[in-house]
Formats: sequence, C-alpha cells, structure tokens
Amino acid sequence: TNYRKSGENFQNLLTMRPVHDSNGVYRYCIGVQFEITPNDPKLKSRLAKLDKLIQLLPKTFEVSSQAVGMTHKRDEPEAESGTS
Repeated sequence: TNYRKSGENFQNLLTMRPVHDSNGVYRYCIGVQFEITPNDPKLKSRLAKLDKLIQLLPKTFEVSSQAVGMTHKRDEPEAESGTS
C-alpha cells in the first residue's frame, strides 16, 4: 500500500533491478512502480506488459576501464512463474 499526495491510499508493485558494469561492479538500481487496481479485469494483461518491460531493462552495460574497488558476482534470478 502506498499513499497519494492527497492522502488516498493505493496498492502498487515495486520491482527493483540491480545493474552492474561489464567488470561486475554494481552501479545502480532501476525501480519500476506499477499501480494495481483490485478487481481490474485487465490486470492480467497489464502485468504481462509490465513483465515485457522489465525484461527490456539492462542487467549490465559495457565500460572500457578496469574495475576499481569491490566487484560482485552477478547471480541471475530464476525466471518467475507467471500470474495465475
């Protein structure tokens, strides 16, 4: 549950994806907030579109320099099962 500026509450999904450079250094995180309306007949198709969008987000990006500082092993999460 989250709250609008007006004080009205709403439900949302928050998806966070870490992004590493090609040296394995954590650089930043991309967050996507998605409002959910209970009993929305189009929710399943909207969630499918959200999943496609999330798959487009980068996991890594190329850099031309060597890693400076701590590097991290990137664990690929298992594919999430679709909503029923």
